[in-house]
Amino acid sequence: MKKPISILLSLLLCFGTLCGCSAQEESAQDQGTEPVPQEEEVSDEINYADNAFLQQNYPTRGTAENLNTRPLQEGEEIAVITTSMGEFRVRFFPEVAPLAVENFKQLASSGRYNNTIFFRVINNFVIQGGDTTNTGSGFDSYNGGTFADEFSEQALNLRGALCMANQGTANTNGCQFYVVQAPQEALTSNIWTQLRERMDRVYPDAIKVLYQTYGGCPWLDFSYTVFGQVYDGMETVDAIAAVSTNEQDKPDTDVVIQSITLTTYTSAEQQSAASTASETSTASTVTPAA
Repeated sequence: MKKPISILLSLLLCFGTLCGCSAQEESAQDQGTEPVPQEEEVSDEINYADNAFLQQNYPTRGTAENLNTRPLQEGEEIAVITTSMGEFRVRFFPEVAPLAVENFKQLASSGRYNNTIFFRVINNFVIQGGDTTNTGSGFDSYNGGTFADEFSEQALNLRGALCMANQGTANTNGCQFYVVQAPQEALTSNIWTQLRERMDRVYPDAIKVLYQTYGGCPWLDFSYTVFGQVYDGMETVDAIAAVSTNEQDKPDTDVVIQSITLTTYTSAEQQSAASTASETSTASTVTPAA
């Protein structure tokens, strides 16, 4: 049966880059000769003027403020996502993704996410849920239908990013979302060369540093809207990602979103929660869990 979520296509690319030999290497092995060394990464400073991907998506060459790692502010709106395996908390990026943020908030506050499941879970990649029909194929937004993509160099698919899933074509966001779970060690040392060769993407050095520091899935950037970030409870996300699944990546035992509560961040509340959590974040040093 055809899988409706195009995010899996990106996962296949990921597996190809992480696990597969290049055609050049296979040819060399067949001929009993040494593989030809890969060309070294060319400096972004040299490539920028001639690279459409850089010019379109990174006008500041990646030096703009990154929202994923920006410190939380007192009174900032957050969501507490309570699941059958624990809770995690997210912040929002209305500055760059107002449509996605409002859609999520409306679905959450109306209770339509309650008792839905994480229907696709892939360790070292993402956990995906938010289908209000619990079938894996529902895509209606709060207002019905779908809405436009909202991409920004300031909001990336770093570990812990909260993002919209889509139907594989532009502007098909609805109700489904995913959380990036991939840790730092999931990135291979030559990931940037592989992405340049396979997707014609060249990334600024500042963006490479962010991914190398925190982990995540850079190949998903500018294909899926990033509208928030987990700032507390990544241990819950990791636990969900580690559950046993079937061939369709559906957990053998349902992981249920019991409720999503919208509230505001306070440093006092966070310090209280951190005292009993195995991983903590504070108002001054909130970053994706690495």
